[in-house]
Amino acid sequence: MRLVLAGCEYADTTTLVNAIVKWGESAMGGTFGLHDHFKIPHLSHEKLTLDEQAGILALSPNVLKMFQLYHVDYHLSESFYSDPHHIIIGLHFDEAGYAPRYFGYGMKDVYGDRGRFYLAVEHRILKMAPDTVLVQVKANPDVIARRMKTDPYENQVVREEDIEPVLAGFEELYERSVIPRKMALDTSTATVEETLAEFLTEIKPRLSETDRLRMLTHRQLQR
Repeated sequence: MRLVLAGCEYADTTTLVNAIVKWGESAMGGTFGLHDHFKIPHLSHEKLTLDEQAGILALSPNVLKMFQLYHVDYHLSESFYSDPHHIIIGLHFDEAGYAPRYFGYGMKDVYGDRGRFYLAVEHRILKMAPDTVLVQVKANPDVIARRMKTDPYENQVVREEDIEPVLAGFEELYERSVIPRKMALDTSTATVEETLAEFLTEIKPRLSETDRLRMLTHRQLQR
């Protein structure tokens, strides 16, 4: 199963994807590759120290732009898409949604425009894996603000005063997406279990024939 999950900070994409991975490995067997490290300064599978995060944040916009270019490109390589499962959180959405506002690069109509980069990434995803499903995870502005206060992240990206424009930006990116298989899930009032149940309902008609066969085969083997 190939998924791209996207959403503003505090929309609970990571919480949801962990539940999806647990379900997927139970339903299909095998191991699900998961990549949730595209949001500056959290650019590694391994948790970076605060000093390491400060080092990333001290980089110039040009260096950050180059790093993220190679970072995203690497995760679109054949080595990942040759695996049966590839799940990514953020990727080009985080670049287009955050870089121009917070990190000083990727502005419209300049070299490295993240709006153009965003579409180029999507066309490449569809070439590598046309069965990819885009999952937009969202929540109301007041819910995002409350989560910010009750469970703050280290070096969070979004500022409270920016919540509404950032959410609008992610909504626009979702609407512009050329990935045909997509769904939107709202976590404002739903529990993780309820959101996962909604995902499972929505994903069924979007699963590839290969994934359906994996589920059937795994079910038979379990018996």
